[in-house]
Amino acid sequence: MPGLSGLSLSGIRVAAGLLGRALIAGAPPSRTLAERLAMLRTRGLPLQGPVRIHWNEHQVPFIEAETDDDLAVALGLVHAHLRIGQMEMMRRLATGRVAELVGPLGVELDRALRLFDFPRAVPEILASLPEETRRWAEGFVAGVNAQLLGAAELPPEFRLLDIPREPWTLHDLFAVAKLAGADVSWLSWPRLLKTRDALPPDEWGDVWRELLRAALFSQELTGVAGSTVGEALRSGSNSACVDGRRTGTGAAMIASDPHLSIALPGLFLIAGYRSPGHHAVGLMIPGLPFIGLGRNRSVAWGGTNLHAAASDLVDVSTLQPAAFGTRREVVKVRGAADVELSLRETRFGPVVTDGMILRSRAPAALRWIGHSPSDELTAMLRASQAETGPPSALPSRPMPRRG
Repeated sequence: MPGLSGLSLSGIRVAAGLLGRALIAGAPPSRTLAERLAMLRTRGLPLQGPVRIHWNEHQVPFIEAETDDDLAVALGLVHAHLRIGQMEMMRRLATGRVAELVGPLGVELDRALRLFDFPRAVPEILASLPEETRRWAEGFVAGVNAQLLGAAELPPEFRLLDIPREPWTLHDLFAVAKLAGADVSWLSWPRLLKTRDALPPDEWGDVWRELLRAALFSQELTGVAGSTVGEALRSGSNSACVDGRRTGTGAAMIASDPHLSIALPGLFLIAGYRSPGHHAVGLMIPGLPFIGLGRNRSVAWGGTNLHAAASDLVDVSTLQPAAFGTRREVVKVRGAADVELSLRETRFGPVVTDGMILRSRAPAALRWIGHSPSDELTAMLRASQAETGPPSALPSRPMPRRG
């Protein structure tokens, strides 16, 4: 393993090379909608029958397929066409492979990401997937790869970072799904750990007791109106419903705000689709084959985070050395030699404080529900297929084709 100074110098060289490449390449060319759509692969696709993709003037797609399998393929194709650069970054973060793109400066980030071990439960998940869900996921991956491997041109970040056209796998798909399901409570942990490290134990105990007293209570809104509801809706992720008896149309209404920051590229992808077994529109996370917030002809659903107790940080500072295991992994590094990482484990989970994201003097292990096998994909697909009550006003026709 090269020394720290060697890694730093190599990292500076790679960073300088990327900056030079960006300056030479300049800004990516501006394209019309027709030129952008022409970059979508339309021939030689792994389809059983015809598929139609309708686009509106904002390049929002509506996909029509004669089979569910073909719909999954077309959905993967569209995701890759619109967001493959973003999806590739998510894949690298989920699997701790940033250094392959940015060089030695990414090694410590990869160490921290691999300590979180997002794909830990993926092998068990894949072994127990229902056949229908597996076919859907496999079709989606096939569509992603058809665009990634066969498109004549890919987004500029592929050229800038020399990203290879590496096919996606089911393992990659579900690793990204685990990354997308990271516990929102982790965002507060760096500050808490820094505060704990800075205070004497008795003072930290007082602070922690006060945090428990003030923060671990939830509000229930049962018919309250005006400023109370408004304040709740401004304070974070939320989803509010109005009973059909209180609306002019007699149909219930739902307003959902995940309360996420504005980002470029956006955190969601808008799409709609229809096949024999699926008919829905809504917001999707790029790279994941389900609608997170949306509606079908009968029901609508939103998304929010209730700060559920899905994670624990377990203080392992008093464990004996024999209680720690080691997981060894090799990180490939752009412009430098491979680096072998030694990642500490305990019976509670990985020692995440050994990485740069949650660095702390006192070691702590992550016990996260995401490290256990689960099947959110089947659950979300079933939600998008649910039926209840009279059909809503969702049109039976797809969006008109424009452009």
